[in-house]
Amino acid sequence: MQLLIVDDHAHLVDELVYTIDWDNIGVHSVLPAYSAKEALSIAQLNQIDIVITDIKMPGMTGLEMIKEMRKSNHSIKFIIITGFNKFEYAKTALQNEVSEYLLKPVSEEELISVVDILIKKIKEEKSHEVSFSHAMDSIRENLSNWRADILLNVLYGKAGDPIKLDEQFKKYKLDFQSNDQVYLIAIRIDEIPMKFDLNDVSYIEYSIKNIVEEILAVKFFCWSAIDHQGFLMFVIKKKEVIDDEGILFNLERDLLQIKDSVKKYIKSSVSIYSSDAGSLINNLPGMYKQALVSLLKSLDNNIVYIDKSNGITNDEKIFEFQSLYEPPTLTQLLEANDWMGAENKLQKIFHELNSRKQINILEAYYLILSSFIYIAHKNSFSLPEIIGGDMNEIFEGKKLSSVNHLSEWIYSIFNRIKIVITDESNESNQSRSMIVRKVQHYIEANISRDLSLKQIADQVYLHPVYLSRLYKEEKDEGISDYITRRKIERGAQMLKHTNLKIYHIADELGYQNANYFSKIFKEHFGMTPNAYRKL
Repeated sequence: MQLLIVDDHAHLVDELVYTIDWDNIGVHSVLPAYSAKEALSIAQLNQIDIVITDIKMPGMTGLEMIKEMRKSNHSIKFIIITGFNKFEYAKTALQNEVSEYLLKPVSEEELISVVDILIKKIKEEKSHEVSFSHAMDSIRENLSNWRADILLNVLYGKAGDPIKLDEQFKKYKLDFQSNDQVYLIAIRIDEIPMKFDLNDVSYIEYSIKNIVEEILAVKFFCWSAIDHQGFLMFVIKKKEVIDDEGILFNLERDLLQIKDSVKKYIKSSVSIYSSDAGSLINNLPGMYKQALVSLLKSLDNNIVYIDKSNGITNDEKIFEFQSLYEPPTLTQLLEANDWMGAENKLQKIFHELNSRKQINILEAYYLILSSFIYIAHKNSFSLPEIIGGDMNEIFEGKKLSSVNHLSEWIYSIFNRIKIVITDESNESNQSRSMIVRKVQHYIEANISRDLSLKQIADQVYLHPVYLSRLYKEEKDEGISDYITRRKIERGAQMLKHTNLKIYHIADELGYQNANYFSKIFKEHFGMTPNAYRKL
């Protein structure tokens, strides 16, 4: 708490400032002012909580000073101490929300008591402000989550009654109607920057979401969510600023800008899929499934694909593949090591496939494979390591001649995954340690290069996000931190055992800027490279 004492009689101010034990009641800073104008200057430079002031002062009265302070700070508590018992003074003080109006002489005990009461009141008000701020933050955060939940229900084919859906749009302030013509944009994060680890993925997703919404906001209404595959989903509706004929041209240009902006500002790469237009209530589930198949099928990174086939808006091609999407998903069952549940899930999927059109086989094929790839990576394997072959062969789709042919192949993969993961569960720590050793060996061998997390992850056949988490769990240090530490330690050895110039050493270690190398070196060793060399 900061207290400001104002009076034109210096001895009275000094007496209050220096003779009272303010710290005992929680006032840790007491500032003197010998005029109202001086008090205004002090208040501009300091966060004042309580002001004790006289009324009659030359140049500016205490009441005029209070009025000026109120313009910039409404939370200050004012105590007036005066020898004037005039109604007009008291009335003006009341109008300026003065907390206490005390008549001289005022005892030390009375003044301390009044200040103590005001301190408790200020703390209570601040507590309420924090609670209100937290409540508003919670509402804002939950509003985003509520909107995302509505979108996921629509994507999963659980939108329900259009009238109730429109009521939800109104309730949660979404600029959409159930009969709107919309586009679906799906974004897959292909690579995360080296400086980020798994805990930062949500930050990357949040940053990409902001980039997308900022770029599209001029021409489109935007509504977003993250699905169970970890893909960013955006439903967009055009605004009146663009006509129907120019919409695809504008959209394609905007999506390319999004891809470039993500690369420029986040140092990440993404693949983007955009559907053709379709009805929000009728076509969006089918558009979503087509987006999943397209992203899961594509092995290429950093692409932008706009579906202009109009196939997704055809009601005949929209189907409800309930067993494939209903929770718990195959990925969730595999992640929980519920092998029986996962096998039952596959049985339901293939039972439903037998009564569906051929196009559903492709959808099931890629979604099931994505679950297998995920669980293999989670257990420190690549899928080819478990089943043989390479990823291109796996995704060629040669097993799609019939549902029976596909089911036999999928079950064979499932059983091999089950055996490998179950057998290796007791040796998981050894397996993880082996991956860490491989990563460190690769880094040591390429210490002079500007390594990316994806380059390193490719060496051990893992997804960059998963490798980042695994490494940090094993070593309690991020991969980027390890690279920096090893570069600096290697630099220290070169400083001691070679006569190379510092800029040569920096260049040998992959630092294009010698000053940056010196800065990082000093942060690590607490001294400059030159000082270290002289030790």
